[in-house]
Amino acid sequence: MNTREQIIKIHAEILENKSLGADFYQLRLKFPEQVKALPAQFVMLSFAERRDLYLPRPFSIFDCEGNTLQILYKIVGKGSAYLASLREKDKLQCTMPLGNSFEKPDGADEIFLVGGGFGVAPLHFFKKYYASQLQRETHFLVGAKTREQLSFLPILKDTDEIHVATDDGSSGFKGFVTELFAKKFAEILETRKLKSVLILACGPSNMLKALKEMLSSLRLQTKVTMRAYFSMEARMACGFGVCNGCVVKTKNGYKRVCYEGPVFDADNLLFD
Repeated sequence: MNTREQIIKIHAEILENKSLGADFYQLRLKFPEQVKALPAQFVMLSFAERRDLYLPRPFSIFDCEGNTLQILYKIVGKGSAYLASLREKDKLQCTMPLGNSFEKPDGADEIFLVGGGFGVAPLHFFKKYYASQLQRETHFLVGAKTREQLSFLPILKDTDEIHVATDDGSSGFKGFVTELFAKKFAEILETRKLKSVLILACGPSNMLKALKEMLSSLRLQTKVTMRAYFSMEARMACGFGVCNGCVVKTKNGYKRVCYEGPVFDADNLLFD
């Protein structure tokens, strides 16, 4: 879905920048006017006061309502570390909304949201944004290496039951979240017939690669129609498609995550 609201560059005030543990943070921003965004779109945050952080940083939108916007992020580098140091009433320059968005939840018998780490952010936004249109339970699957890396789970409390997978088995299903998906999918097939399934996913590249391979296998085994869309993660410098620094390989050549994406039809993506 390529619908884009009018892109704005505006200063926002920090309402809260709360540590969730394990280097995860929940950032709440207040804007001078109502802001609009769609699930999987993102913002570019600029730190003008830091000359060593000249380039803006991209962040997925976790929630957007009225004149407030929330971001779930993890400290992974110098930019996010500086962001974590900011406090209430500090100001940030935001460029938004950028990128395309997830498909509407139309015509699917079941919907699966598959997230790895802070890849849950756009999936949470999808779940809330389309809450009134979701006729069946939406299966929200979250994966991490260990239980400690799931410190953000309490802020997902407004969703239905969350199914957790950890690599070491310290919480929920022991194994990869892709394996948990296959398990849940098989359980549903045992109880009812499925014609169409929608899968939305966001997370590390190796997780998405494994999920795509699994979907190809399940299609052959079950004959269920599966529509899958992945929100890709990439380093970005501009957010507008100018620098070509965030490309991913597709069947139609290289595409820019910030402009043609971040959401791509999984069938068109090529993983090394």
